[in-house]
Amino acid sequence: MNTRSWIFALRGEWCKLISLRSTWWTLAATLVVAVGMAYLQGWLLRDYTPPPGARPLDPFFPGSLGLVLALPALAGFGIVSTAGEYSARTLSSSLLAVPNRNGFYLAKVVAAAGLSVVTVLVAVPLAHLACQAGLGDDGVRLTSQDALTVLAGSAIFMVSMAVFAIGVGAVARNSAVALGVMLPLLFLSSQGLGNIPAIQDYAQYLPDQGGQVIMRIVPADDPAFAKDYGPWQGLGLTGTWAAALLAAGWWVTRRAEP
Repeated sequence: MNTRSWIFALRGEWCKLISLRSTWWTLAATLVVAVGMAYLQGWLLRDYTPPPGARPLDPFFPGSLGLVLALPALAGFGIVSTAGEYSARTLSSSLLAVPNRNGFYLAKVVAAAGLSVVTVLVAVPLAHLACQAGLGDDGVRLTSQDALTVLAGSAIFMVSMAVFAIGVGAVARNSAVALGVMLPLLFLSSQGLGNIPAIQDYAQYLPDQGGQVIMRIVPADDPAFAKDYGPWQGLGLTGTWAAALLAAGWWVTRRAEP
């Protein structure tokens, strides 16, 4: 597939995505939930006084919580971007226009990931600004070294999870099935699976858990949020999951029936 043909395929995927109402609804929901919940959580924790002997409030925690709560909407966009054509039975028409499945899949991934990156680059700083506004005098400036690390790490984590969802959609080939598997397993792991003693040590290696370490200041001995790996290792874990699902999605796309 030459460069001109691939650009044609990319433009086609871009036009398909921006013409879908689900694209705008899911990406708008990502922004609204991330910013709104970050402000709400910050406001609820304003003037919070930790009990004696407890650590002081992490000023980045409310913002990171808002971003995590927005992940299902972003994941929904990623899943629909690849699984939607199977559900709508339009894959055969797309393959007639772009018969090279490698180029077709790459164009689909790049278009969906590009929109995810734009959304995340808006959502992350706005969520943390809203969080600090909600905290009031307890908030911190976003120009500090810790803040820049949290912002960069949060953006990388959110994009990695969007790419992971793109791969899940390509593997499942059904939006409802992909959402039904992904949402309970991944986005409830900290509240659900992560609280089951028998699997607690293993749940920390799920993709949504790896990247969350860098989204807040977590001491190594923190019993609630500390993991067996550091913040950047956690991002690497999430990135590895995303790469694995993208590869699996490519394998399925190459062999799937139109």
